[in-house]
Amino acid sequence: MNTFGRKHYIPVLKWKRAERRALRALTSDQKKDITPVFQLIPPRPTKKRGAIETQLKDIQKSASKQYQKVAQEISDDWGSNRAFLDSGLLYSSHQRIDTISQILSHASTVGVALTPVINLASESDELSQLSVLGKKHGNGIALRLTRSHLELAPATLSQLIDNCLSQIHFAAAEIDVIIDLQVITAEDVDYPSIVGASQLLPHLEKWRSLTIIGGAFPKDLTNCVVDNKNYCPRTDWDNWARYTNSGSLKRIPSFGDYTIQHPIFNEQAQFFLPSKSIRYTVKNTWLVMRGTKKGPANQYLAHAQLLSRKEIYKEDYYGRDFSFGDDYIYTMGEDIDGPKTGNPETWLTAGINHHLACVAKQVADLT
Repeated sequence: MNTFGRKHYIPVLKWKRAERRALRALTSDQKKDITPVFQLIPPRPTKKRGAIETQLKDIQKSASKQYQKVAQEISDDWGSNRAFLDSGLLYSSHQRIDTISQILSHASTVGVALTPVINLASESDELSQLSVLGKKHGNGIALRLTRSHLELAPATLSQLIDNCLSQIHFAAAEIDVIIDLQVITAEDVDYPSIVGASQLLPHLEKWRSLTIIGGAFPKDLTNCVVDNKNYCPRTDWDNWARYTNSGSLKRIPSFGDYTIQHPIFNEQAQFFLPSKSIRYTVKNTWLVMRGTKKGPANQYLAHAQLLSRKEIYKEDYYGRDFSFGDDYIYTMGEDIDGPKTGNPETWLTAGINHHLACVAKQVADLT
């Protein structure tokens, strides 16, 4: 598999329907600058009553059926383009290994190129078994490092990485290194030191790719004013662009983010009623047009009309031809009293699709 560099984008996407549809709607030209990380999420808790053992069996049975479909879904929504497969959110080592095995087995039959992600902190058995799967299916392996790893003394981290390499039997040239910082805030004073630490990794020039990922989108929209023009800083992008453009780095990491969602997965949030809001990526910020939770659904349409047609948003809106998401916004804004209002899922799809297209263009246009 080919390496990629600074002018390539690595978004982290939960493998859910809104994200899948956002990917599917990208053009071939947009896809060529993107290699996503697909995060598998645990199945929803069962509503059945009974012993915990019975409930766990129901969850595992449901999960097995769900994951058997993932490879075909990826083929349908992403094609044969390269992607990473991350099972780190699943409940147990056994489930992670079994799930990756099922998906990679099916992926081989439909021509999908998936690289499994392992965590430097994982147990030896999980590292070994996931690396065997990576070798079997010929797509290498991705090694995920966290913020705490990069805060170690360079010699200590080098020893941990070399110990890992001795267990998984992959050469550095077959490994994609992903430094996942998760939450990045405006007060994140560690970012420049993390970039510096990335340059002290062993085998720096040999890794197949090197990426820094983080997310700055807020946990919720409580700090955004309803029916107002709210801007949230894209600190993840701003930090990456600032600290990797010094000209002094031996190897510039690629950029990755969590799109328009908070980096920390909240299982209970699946059951929350979101506000009727639009999240829209602009050059260095996110524009949030916040609605209310209990108000009418045509709040979406009113926001869409403002964004796509009003002078106050002229500098923000990219135009209906920019992406599927932008065309959706324009079309839905034609009639604020129309019967089709969309729902939280369709608006999330539009926002993610626009974000992917926007960031892919940003990295492709870097000088």
